[in-house]
Amino acid sequence: MKVYFKKILSFILAVAVFNSTSYIYQHLPDYSYEANAFADIQDIDSILENTLSQMADTVTEPNFGTNFGEWSVLCLARGGYYSTDDEYFSDYYDRIVETVNEKADSVNKNGALHKVKSTENSRLIVALSSIGRNAESVGNWNLITPYNDFDWIKKQGINGPIWTLIALDTQNYQTSDPTVRQQCIDYILGLQFDDGGWAMSGETADPDITAMALQALARYTYDENVKASVERGINCISDMQKENGGYYSWGTINSESIAQVIVACTALGIDPATDERFVKNGFSAIDAILEFYNPDFHNFSHITGDGGNAMATDQATYALIAYKRFVDGRNSLYDMSDALDKDNLENPDNNNQLPDSDSEADNKDNVDDDNTKFNEDFQNDDNNNDSNNNVQTTVVNTSVQQTVSNSDSNNNVQATVVNTSVQKTVSTTSMQTTTSYQSATDSAVTTGTTTATTSVPEKITFSAVCLYKGDDTDIISSSKMAVAVAVKNLEYNAMITYDDGKHTAEFLYNEDVSEKLGFYVYTALVDSDMDMNKFTESKNYIINKSLSGEKILFGDTNGDGIINAQDALDSVNVWLGKKELDNHRQILNYNVKPDGRINNIDALEIVDFFVNGTDFTITDKYTIFSEEY
Repeated sequence: MKVYFKKILSFILAVAVFNSTSYIYQHLPDYSYEANAFADIQDIDSILENTLSQMADTVTEPNFGTNFGEWSVLCLARGGYYSTDDEYFSDYYDRIVETVNEKADSVNKNGALHKVKSTENSRLIVALSSIGRNAESVGNWNLITPYNDFDWIKKQGINGPIWTLIALDTQNYQTSDPTVRQQCIDYILGLQFDDGGWAMSGETADPDITAMALQALARYTYDENVKASVERGINCISDMQKENGGYYSWGTINSESIAQVIVACTALGIDPATDERFVKNGFSAIDAILEFYNPDFHNFSHITGDGGNAMATDQATYALIAYKRFVDGRNSLYDMSDALDKDNLENPDNNNQLPDSDSEADNKDNVDDDNTKFNEDFQNDDNNNDSNNNVQTTVVNTSVQQTVSNSDSNNNVQATVVNTSVQKTVSTTSMQTTTSYQSATDSAVTTGTTTATTSVPEKITFSAVCLYKGDDTDIISSSKMAVAVAVKNLEYNAMITYDDGKHTAEFLYNEDVSEKLGFYVYTALVDSDMDMNKFTESKNYIINKSLSGEKILFGDTNGDGIINAQDALDSVNVWLGKKELDNHRQILNYNVKPDGRINNIDALEIVDFFVNGTDFTITDKYTIFSEEY
């Protein structure tokens, strides 16, 4: 059973890693072929004309999506097959408005089209910009607004920041947070390998991701750190090129990897057909990609000898368009300032590409010219506690003393609250305590839910639920249980510490769940013999507002703030006994199915979350808070 599952998971993870901007590569034996070296511009013109015509006939009604969607629109627009005001694009836009309204309403994250995949927005922004449409006003939504949340951007790992930069730069869209671009750049630079390359995961450079990273950084080479990083990246993809001019990735030489390298070269002012760094054994990257063309069907294959492939056709086509635009001296593929619809979109000022950038960077009007100069440089240069803080607000509710009146049938309480140097007496209020029980999903363990409301200085209230109890099936001991606490009327994320005189616990902040519910939620792994009722009593908590609560993200097994294929693999390794968990935080991250054990179901849920954005079933446990509040 475990071997069977590993095979299934291997396939699923391959799908997960190459999502909306990369594609599934078949694991086939390597092979070689003889390139025909016919990178003649007339041949390319003819191939583009026939391929774009076939694409228009095939993709008659493009919709939102990776296949027969945005990439096809990009090709037909940037290849000049249709003018930007053509009915073909107008009809597409009308369909997109309907889709955006539906998806953004469903996700409910300020215009995000997916909970964790920012590339869904990025891909659409690229397509809309190519036809001169304003991504800041699509139906009821501004597709740029979600990019102010860098945590959302990086949930996909390096793919998110890469395509954020590409998308924002298509029409120089501005974010209200002027640091977003710099955060994306720093993130990308921080993941560069010693050999100059990048990858989605693992420690071996991948040509696709390396080329995409270079595409994203191409506009920022006026910064010396970026320039040095890009130079190393160029050398890396040059070294990765095969003797036939092609590129090998995920088990085979394929057209998509070559396409991304061509786009990267043209964005950086490098001729991929003639530059000696991208010509091996007399064959260039352009020669190599043309080997995948099927003249009888006017499309491209993923691997030579295969039939036509829609994704391969999209990528090879826009790569050749990028090369053709480079040869003609026009804007690069993703510099879409030449596609502006003056009645629909005004080009905003360039005021936040990089903080503290110099005047040379601020006044770059022609990116292609700058990148050409940059390429020449590469070829010719061989050496290349605040006093304003109010201390009195640092700690809230450090000590609460309660006296219950026996004669009050409504359980009225009078609480004396000590708040650092301020002592107050709160007037008599009413506290109601209710208890209900529910069965844990797929578990014989019964967990209790207790809710209480007590008036405190800031009207902070607590509600608690037991997420699950360990059952000694694996590493989760029956002596432990996971508890979630909702804190209503808390102004912002603060450190929450529990101490009832017998037990202590430091709660971790559930950011994603909190955003969804609209109030702050915290989680901890505690002793299973603890009284759930005590988790609703204000006197047992210390809220330190001078410190932020440490964040926890369900499914983030390695604690890097990102949920991806590596997390699913980590979960499998724990299940197979190949990896041990070191602390309570890890257990909480792994057990995304709240059954008190870690197994293959947790791994599958992590994959499903990464690929489809499907909520973990553990989050269903939090819905009780919505009912209470």
